[in-house]
Amino acid sequence: MRVTLPQPTYGTVSDEGLSLLVIIIDTNPIWWGKRAQGEQFTLSKCMDAVMVLGNSHLFMNRTNKLAVIASHTQERYSCFLIV
Repeated sequence: MRVTLPQPTYGTVSDEGLSLLVIIIDTNPIWWGKRAQGEQFTLSKCMDAVMVLGNSHLFMNRTNKLAVIASHTQERYSCFLIV
């Protein structure tokens, strides 16, 4: 008895679609300063978690995109990472 398995198909960029994850981080120094005094959750630990989330999103599919925006009390900074 001979069994024929289907051939694997590899999708193209147009087949897979794009997925954009936008992460907005509040970098208000007053709020983060108050949090750092009383708790273990600091801005650096938050950034570590954001990097893990962003990397996980990018590794799930080669067409995924990531945008990180840091929001401050007076200004807004954006860094768009396109892979």
